[in-house]
Amino acid sequence: MNIRVGLIAALIASAPAIAQAQRYDLVIRGGTVIDGTGGPRYRADVAITGDRVAVVSRHPIPRSSARRVIDATGRIVAPGFIDLHAHLEPLPQLPGA
Repeated sequence: MNIRVGLIAALIASAPAIAQAQRYDLVIRGGTVIDGTGGPRYRADVAITGDRVAVVSRHPIPRSSARRVIDATGRIVAPGFIDLHAHLEPLPQLPGA
């Protein structure tokens, strides 16, 4: 019984390490994250896979888990908060356009 409890505890404790062993296309390290919720800013690493934010972690994501790493120390990172996609169809109908 104690062995089973110990094994379960070890698996739970290692879950963050297992999750971070994943390979990412890009890791943005050490930036100040503004997430758009109105909460306080915080320092974090942001991992991206394909065109999606995969992880925002307050714990450092290992450099070895990414194909490319950007040092964002001293910079603001707003993952998924700023959407550059816009529809400007009515623009030609504005006066002076």
